[in-house]
Amino acid sequence: MQGVSPELLPLSSILAQVEDGPNTARLTDAPDGRVAALQARAAQLRGAVITPDQRERMLLSDQSLR
Repeated sequence: MQGVSPELLPLSSILAQVEDGPNTARLTDAPDGRVAALQARAAQLRGAVITPDQRERMLLSDQSLR
């Protein structure tokens, strides 16, 4: 049994009902700036998490436990 599908509304009519507040700009501005910021943040997170020195210390520590 299938339920009734919700009525689809244009985004402009939904945004017209939004009251001004701290997040209003996020809803109404183009997402390009936010996308670019998130991509830049992701680029910074890529790469080695553990430095070579830390890795060596961990390996030596592991060997000493055996």
